[in-house]
Amino acid sequence: MSPIQKIKKSKKKLVSIFFFFILMFTFISSMFIVTTTVKGAYTNFSYRKKITIDHDQVPGDLINFPIWVSLTSTDFLDSAHGGHIQPDGDDIAFYSYDNSTQYNHEIELYNGTTGTIGIWVNITYLSSSSDTNIWMYYGDADSGNQEHVNDVWDTGYAAVFHCNDVSGGLNDSTSHNYDGTENNTPVYLTASNLGYGITLDGDDGFTLPDSLGIVETEFTCFAYVKCSNAGPGVNMRIIDLLREVYAIPIYYVAADDDIEFYSRSDASSNDWAILHSNIVDTSAYHLYVSTYNESLGGDEKKAYHNSSLADQNSVTDISVGVATYKNCVGMKYDETEGWLGIIDEIRICSNARSTNYVTTNYNMFTNQSTFITFGAEISDNECSLVLDSNTFTHQGEQGNTTYSNSSGSIYETAEFNFTVSNINFSFLRVNITDVNSTNITASNVSIQFSSDNVTWGGNWSTGADGGFSILINQTQWSEANSCFGSNPFPISTNSSIWMREKVTIPTGIGNVTYSTADTGETSCTWDAGYYIT
Repeated sequence: MSPIQKIKKSKKKLVSIFFFFILMFTFISSMFIVTTTVKGAYTNFSYRKKITIDHDQVPGDLINFPIWVSLTSTDFLDSAHGGHIQPDGDDIAFYSYDNSTQYNHEIELYNGTTGTIGIWVNITYLSSSSDTNIWMYYGDADSGNQEHVNDVWDTGYAAVFHCNDVSGGLNDSTSHNYDGTENNTPVYLTASNLGYGITLDGDDGFTLPDSLGIVETEFTCFAYVKCSNAGPGVNMRIIDLLREVYAIPIYYVAADDDIEFYSRSDASSNDWAILHSNIVDTSAYHLYVSTYNESLGGDEKKAYHNSSLADQNSVTDISVGVATYKNCVGMKYDETEGWLGIIDEIRICSNARSTNYVTTNYNMFTNQSTFITFGAEISDNECSLVLDSNTFTHQGEQGNTTYSNSSGSIYETAEFNFTVSNINFSFLRVNITDVNSTNITASNVSIQFSSDNVTWGGNWSTGADGGFSILINQTQWSEANSCFGSNPFPISTNSSIWMREKVTIPTGIGNVTYSTADTGETSCTWDAGYYIT
């Protein structure tokens, strides 16, 4: 990838210098507009949206936090349905607001027919004191897959199940591949709060591999679920970790009518913390999170319901599970005590997540339209480069159509008023090309720039015969002989730069009558853009 992201120009400025010089000393030119396009962090993306994460929904700064990006919009239709995105969503990408970092993302849901997205994006730093802005880019028919699924989930995640599977079990999104094997007949692709979930009827569930890497010293379990029959009079298990640790982190206990974090420190001692008392709500999804950290030296065991710490107690040890027991989701290790309802998001971590981490997840799950907001679609980051309708003045010898062993110069000066939206330019470039180089070569064409139309350089920038380019930016404006006046970079929303072009008549060419075709007509194209690091 080039370090310079270009803004392509769509129109050429044709400078027919001597044609008008023969006719008059001065003339008035008409206005024209050159439309420029920024292609974002990669030059091939044609569209982008700004996404803003509300810092009020983030109680504490977080590192490598996966956010849920969800929206239905006609802007997200695929190319087969009048939109811009590939049917498989491969050309969706996310970048930091300064375009310096591409964020890892995982597409859980993309429906190009309806324009619906459901995507997990790992934000490397999520601020609690100021809103976080990022870019979503899309629209590149030639793009390969921009996803980096495993890298969305940091090394603390042992397994992540989005429960969006079509059939056949649970798919783990981490690199560990702890996929779950189905028991009986779960109902897949149930519409849920986070895309899709899986409906369990009490006899269904999933067995996780024995190698699931959780130890008894520290872990976290997340379950975002909905119960279809609160208080059914039977136990219901959501997550059992019995292969490596003797714990049932999220467990409905019928006798107590509550959701508990149940564990044993030895074969005869039972310890529990209550996540949700008197569960009766079948109308809403609930987030249940249990954490254990043996090193805390008190309140090692914590139970969260939604955004709140519901209970905590001290358990100095959780014993290693019995080797014949299974790790399960939605049922007990012996395939009984199944969950009644929908499982939407299940995560198992090998570390103890913080209260801020849990609360931010809950805010994100339940306040999706507040947690993030989308800006309007920006097509190619459109900007405009406007040539004002001012007077071009040709200066030099006038009135003659025949030159006899003489030399002279003519000048053309124009103001370029930059109207910029969404981004500041970091550089401009002018490309000069001879249309017809008979007698007048590119080396006879020189360029100067000014930021005030008053202070011009003593030297002119020229180039090789046939054409040349001049790049001007923050550094070159102050150093290049062709760039003078106050430094206009970075160009703000509305700025002006003046350019003047000089064509020098060669000496010693004899008596020559010039026509329009052979008097140094040049083509001048512009491109501009910004640097990324």
